[in-house]
Amino acid sequence: MTDEEKMKLAREYAAKTFDARSRKFPNSATMERYHAKVIRQGEGDDYDAVQSALAAINALTPRLEEAEKLLREVCDDLARSTPVSAPDARICDDVKRLANASGYGAIMSTASALWRKHLADKGYPKGGEFIAGPCRITAEMIIGRITAFLKQGEAS
Repeated sequence: MTDEEKMKLAREYAAKTFDARSRKFPNSATMERYHAKVIRQGEGDDYDAVQSALAAINALTPRLEEAEKLLREVCDDLARSTPVSAPDARICDDVKRLANASGYGAIMSTASALWRKHLADKGYPKGGEFIAGPCRITAEMIIGRITAFLKQGEAS
């Protein structure tokens, strides 16, 4: 059974349990005692469903923790892509002239490709060159969304 199937089973079980028991309106302490007894003794129809739901949740925990770690890394990497405060005066006029004639994106992409070729010609592994990424406002928006999402997890 896949994790997705297990989670579906857990959701269906929770909905069925809520529907069936909500009509009787038992207090939460009574329900807690009942489910604790069922789990301890391994009795009743609920035991297998509860165990399946717990197994599905436990199986997803490491993946969720890894996803959180990756989101933090993406956020940190994007945050480091801050704009250069001042252009290099030695080449500023030449780059500006080329960029105005060919486009700033074309200049950045070409410079990245040339750097990649230069590194490959020297025998270095792929990936050492800088690449043009998202515009700064997009990076800031993504950082904000990731940060807000991670803070929700910390609050719960």
